[in-house]
Amino acid sequence: MDTQRLGVLVGVDGSDCGQRALDWAATDATARGTMLTVVHVLEVLPTPEVPLAPGLRTAADRRGHKTTDAAVVRARHATPGLAVNGLLVHGNPAAQLLRLAAAAEQVVLGSRGIGGFASLLLGSVGAQVAAHAACPTAVVRGDPPAGGRVTVGVDGSERGEAALEYGFAHAARHGLGVQAMHLYPSYVLMPPYPTMQDDLRRIRVEVSRYVQEALGRWAVKYPDVPAEWAVDQGGAAHHLVEASEGSSLLVVGCRGHGGFAGLLLGSVSQAAVRHAYCPVVVAR
Repeated sequence: MDTQRLGVLVGVDGSDCGQRALDWAATDATARGTMLTVVHVLEVLPTPEVPLAPGLRTAADRRGHKTTDAAVVRARHATPGLAVNGLLVHGNPAAQLLRLAAAAEQVVLGSRGIGGFASLLLGSVGAQVAAHAACPTAVVRGDPPAGGRVTVGVDGSERGEAALEYGFAHAARHGLGVQAMHLYPSYVLMPPYPTMQDDLRRIRVEVSRYVQEALGRWAVKYPDVPAEWAVDQGGAAHHLVEASEGSSLLVVGCRGHGGFAGLLLGSVSQAAVRHAYCPVVVAR
């Protein structure tokens, strides 16, 4: 399937969060030089147990088209010249979004929603899309400051490299800087074991070297993107959410190890998409 066919895919449902996701997606599609596809998933299907009442499907379709058309008009008005296409599809929201994601550069969702995107992203739809989409997934939350940095969680895995790649590319398109962060676990230091202090210093030196080298690889490719790094002890979830305040974007890999064990299906990614102060991208 042509992965460029749909460009940036954004799910809309008429909610305020959906509107913010639409605006973010339109801006990013413009910066990418690609098209925007607006999709509304209508989860109104007859079942053997609960058949649809006469006219219900027609009324639901009418509301769905109204929601989709309004989103298309909003995107075109906000970003003149952007190619915008609207889709109304029927079925399971997560399944339909994942199907369409195979033909998209990126999927964009609001942090909460109504209708076909009920409780998005905190519910099962958003979790499934973020975990299994074939392309990066952006969850738009908060009101990030203009010109804020792109914060990227790195951990030495391939997915961490994907996060850096996404972060630098996004920063270059939008004229922003990048901050790469690596967190390593804290240890309880007991007085009888003073050598642990030396061990921790050695760990910090090693992870600092790794982060600098990883950052350097991408800084060579994007020399105009200001880049800095940070290494610290402690919980990755706490530090990333804290760093998201003042950031324009937080980028994490879909899975990782070390300081980001279990990403995306673990606590770190869940904390990011639930509590970050800015949009979050799960990179691939």
